Amino acid sequence: MSDPSDKRAKAERVAALRPAYRADLAAGPARFLGARRTTCPWCGSHKLSDRLRTTDLLQHKPGRFTLDRCADCGHIFQNPQLTEEGLEFYYRDFYDGLGEQRMSGTFGGRGAMYEGRARAMLPHDPAPKTWLDVGTGHGHFCASARTVLPGTSFDGLDFTDGVELAARAGRIDQAHRGAFPDLAPELTARYDVVSMFHYLEHSTDPDRELRAAHEAVRPGGHLLIEVPDPDSRYARLLGRWWLPWLQPQHLHFIPVGNLRRRLTELGFTVLAEQHAEPH
Repeated sequence: MSDPSDKRAKAERVAALRPAYRADLAAGPARFLGARRTTCPWCGSHKLSDRLRTTDLLQHKPGRFTLDRCADCGHIFQNPQLTEEGLEFYYRDFYDGLGEQRMSGTFGGRGAMYEGRARAMLPHDPAPKTWLDVGTGHGHFCASARTVLPGTSFDGLDFTDGVELAARAGRIDQAHRGAFPDLAPELTARYDVVSMFHYLEHSTDPDRELRAAHEAVRPGGHLLIEVPDPDSRYARLLGRWWLPWLQPQHLHFIPVGNLRRRLTELGFTVLAEQHAEPH
C-alpha cells in the first residue's frame, strides 16, 4: 500500500513544476520541432514516406510526432526532429527530476540483463582493463558488469546529472558529462571497450557518434552496440504501441545492414551480430 505522505509530496512537486511547463507550452508544442527534412539523413535519398504518426504515450506531454522511412536504405527517422529546446522539454522529468526514482528502480532491477551484456564481451576480450559506457544513465549496467569483469575499470558518459550520481554512488569509476562527440578528442584511444546500449537511437546524429566511438576505442579494442530493430515483426504488428518507437525521444532507427556497412567504412571489423528474441 502506498504511503499517503509520498502521494502528498509528489503532488506538491508536480504543483511546483506546473507553472514552468505552462510557460513552455504557451506558444504551443510545434516550436519544439525543427524544419522538416526532404532527404534521408543516412543516405541522402529523396524517397521518403510516412512510417508512423503518434503522440507521447508515456509522459503524455503535448505534441504530435512523425517517423519517416527512406525507400532506398530503410533508415527511419523523426521528421521533423526535435530541436535542442524540444529535447530538453521532453526529456525533463523522465530520467531525472520527477521521474528519477521511478527510472532508477526500473533500470536498477535489470541486473541479469546487464550481466548478459557484459558476458557478450568475454569471447572477444575476457579481461578488458578499461570500459566506457556511453549513455550510462545512473550507471546500473556498470555496477552489474563488475560481477562479470571484476578487474575492469568502468567509466560512464552521459549529458544528464545521472552520470555524476552514478560516480557518487560508486557504480562507475569516472564520470564524463557532456556530448560524446565533443568529449571524444580527450578520450582518444583510452578504452579497450566502448558500449552504446540503447544510445544511438537517442542521438541527433548517429554517424557522428560512431566516429566518436572510433576515436575513443584503442586499436584492437571493441565497440558494443545495442539498438531497437526497425525491421522487427512486432514493430509492424503493434504499430504505434511498439514500445521501442518511444516518441519523441527516439530520433533514429538504423537497420542492421546500414549499421554494419557504416562501421566497416569507419575501419571497424564486425565480429558478431546478434538478434534477440522479443521479450
